[in-house]
Amino acid sequence: MGIKLLYGFAAFLETGIGIWIFGQAFPKREKMEKRHRLSEWLVFFWITLCAYSFPNFYWGISDKEKYIGGLMAVHIAVAAAYVIYRMVRKQLGQMESGFIRCLLFTGMSLCVTCQFWDSYQSYNASLVGNLFPPFFLWAFYRCSFVQAYLWQFFFSTNLGMLKNIYITYAGIFENRRLEDFFYWPRSHTYPEVFYLLALCIGLILINRYMPLKKAVASVLKDHKRVLFSFTAAEWLILSIIVKFGIGKVETNNFAAALTITGIMASCMLVIYIRFVTKTNLAERKLLDMRNEIIERQYREMKKTYERYRCVVHDEKHMLMYLKECLENGDIPRAQKIVDSYQTNINEAVRCRWTGIQNIDFILSIKKQQMDDLFIKLEMECQAETIPMDDADFVVMFSNLLDNAIEAAQQCRTEKRKIKVILKNINSMFFLKVRNACKHQPKTKEQRFLTSKKDKERHGWGIESVKHIVEKYKGEISFCYSEEYFEVSVLINIEEK
Repeated sequence: MGIKLLYGFAAFLETGIGIWIFGQAFPKREKMEKRHRLSEWLVFFWITLCAYSFPNFYWGISDKEKYIGGLMAVHIAVAAAYVIYRMVRKQLGQMESGFIRCLLFTGMSLCVTCQFWDSYQSYNASLVGNLFPPFFLWAFYRCSFVQAYLWQFFFSTNLGMLKNIYITYAGIFENRRLEDFFYWPRSHTYPEVFYLLALCIGLILINRYMPLKKAVASVLKDHKRVLFSFTAAEWLILSIIVKFGIGKVETNNFAAALTITGIMASCMLVIYIRFVTKTNLAERKLLDMRNEIIERQYREMKKTYERYRCVVHDEKHMLMYLKECLENGDIPRAQKIVDSYQTNINEAVRCRWTGIQNIDFILSIKKQQMDDLFIKLEMECQAETIPMDDADFVVMFSNLLDNAIEAAQQCRTEKRKIKVILKNINSMFFLKVRNACKHQPKTKEQRFLTSKKDKERHGWGIESVKHIVEKYKGEISFCYSEEYFEVSVLINIEEK
């Protein structure tokens, strides 16, 4: 009796830990839609089916018709109570209650415990996510069904990989066969239960002292395909190991199984960690690039403000001069000063003014740099709407202009030229930046390489632009030769 209680508790704890970790990464639903109600009902329906299938499998049911009739009566009574309970809470305007969730969790955990009582580890159950938890998580937590399934698939598969260690140990040192762990009837032992409890306690401690919930949320939100590929590879290893070891008790076979499992799992884990590390590095570089752009804009705004103060100072003296001319009746000289000032203003407006505040703000800063480097700017603007957040557009446009200025300044003075085109074409926003360049850019794996020595800090401008365009589901294309470099961005205005 003690072994049954311990094993049931360990299997119950195993299911609960997976849901507990997921619940920390994704908060509970405050309001459930019809599809989530349906998922909730499916969990209840499967629990009802298990209430027949497992007792019949383990102990046998003599009068099946009577048992099924009683089960259906209970099912209808519970369903009626559930509907009334929901209607009353809805009329009272009360929030979602955790009472139904706790009942379903208890029933689901009991069904999964019965499932594991039949098999210590099941790679088929891992593939289908143990059936219950994905629908339970989708119903009660703010996540997609794909995220719920992926988590359960990943959790149960890796737990199965850890269980494989004990299975291999038992095969080598206790002369047990793999059939003892995968097929009914099977004998349960205290060591396998204690090992499962140790795994559960280890998971609790890991979640306690490591930011596991942030990692789970990040991976399930941004790297679903990679997680599925990695877990599918692990699951394939599990299935191969099980089929490899069935019917064999020799120590060499179990040692080979352990070796294959360890090597393949280690390789997959290293690959996955490397991918996540590279992804995090890229995200950090893009964030650094964004912060650097903002900091640079602040410095350039400060310079512009200083120039503005100089202009105000000069205008004060010009007004004093005009006043003196008017007082002396020297109208022609005053008219000459006004005409000259108006010409300068018109040239500035013609070069920099587009009517869109964000574009004018950036151009007013970058034009000063171009003038200092003798770079000619051609501006063509037929746009009225920019389907992007201000911060994203500032970062993207500033990156493109900075890259264009950097490339153009390397050319001979007479060839330094940048052309910017902005248009609204039907429901699309079109941006093109074309600049002169001295050399054709180098590429590696569809990424442009920087010519600067500090390659870790530089070369992320175009990558940042790609990231922003991808965020708005747009398209970006490049055209270049030894004399020019051109970037074109196309974004659907309706996406915004």
